[in-house]
Amino acid sequence: MGTTGGGGIAPVRRVVAGPGADGAPAFTFDGDSPHVVTLPGLPPDLGLTDVWASTGMPPENDASAADPVPAAFAIGPAADGTLLRIVQFPSPSGDPLWHRTDTLDYNIVVSGEIVLMIEGGDEVTLGPGDCAVVRGITHAWENRGTTTCILAAVSVAAQPAEG
Repeated sequence: MGTTGGGGIAPVRRVVAGPGADGAPAFTFDGDSPHVVTLPGLPPDLGLTDVWASTGMPPENDASAADPVPAAFAIGPAADGTLLRIVQFPSPSGDPLWHRTDTLDYNIVVSGEIVLMIEGGDEVTLGPGDCAVVRGITHAWENRGTTTCILAAVSVAAQPAEG
């Protein structure tokens, strides 16, 4: 669905602390996340960087050295999992990409400004430090500002919303 990005996508440093191979606390990852995706038909500098993923509830905190982010891009987490994604929205970001997922999404604006639109026409503008919780409804994001917006999103698999 997507292609590996690069170009104008800012790297996201991923630092993971957890049990090392011997069980002692360690930094198991420290470097730019390799999971960068741009989507066909969208601006080439609109990028999604997957930082971490989990499956199963509660997630495992074992000493596995494997990178848990799936190699193939998916719009959301596994059916029983979580996903941490950083999204870079250029200015302007073009036509909004409307979507709906069976997730509970915790979104934090890191920098810039973004408009969250929901089905029915309501919208709200969010700035640095603002948080938006999206609970399984049709929505879209649009950068109408003058600078790039960086959004951190934690998606948790959820039951489908009614309606």
